[in-house]
Amino acid sequence: MNSLRFVIAAYRRNLGWTMIGVVSMLVGTVCQVAIPVFFKLVIDALSPDVDSHVGIAALAESAVSFFVGSKPEPSAYVNASLALAVGFAAVLAVCTFYKRYYLISLSRKCEYEVKKSMYEHLQHLPGRYYDTKRSGGLMSLMTSDVEAIRMMTGPAIMYLSSTILLTP
Repeated sequence: MNSLRFVIAAYRRNLGWTMIGVVSMLVGTVCQVAIPVFFKLVIDALSPDVDSHVGIAALAESAVSFFVGSKPEPSAYVNASLALAVGFAAVLAVCTFYKRYYLISLSRKCEYEVKKSMYEHLQHLPGRYYDTKRSGGLMSLMTSDVEAIRMMTGPAIMYLSSTILLTP
């Protein structure tokens, strides 16, 4: 529970980086959901018998109609839908970059802060402490355990929240 407080404190100290990463994740998730809808519109436009635009597909159809007019020919409708899908894919790529850059950088900052505080703590311990502890155990704490904290503060939270947002 103590490490969770440390993680929350690290996110608060770096609130700007956290917000950029979270907003990028949210916008990227919206783009990730919207891209298949535009492909659905392309397939529906090429299938003459299909007329099932409800929910988010109706919203996407109104966005396409905004660019091509109210009763376009199928080729213009298909081109506009594909152009919007490519546009959303470009926004998704940019958001994915920013999400990874800021959240992974934040986890690296947390890793640095933990290692620094551990090192400072080890410097103030008496010499007999090191007589009773094995150096391999201390090195393991400084490497693999801190690596686990880094993975929890960066990639784990990033992938878990993306999965939760994409789950219907």
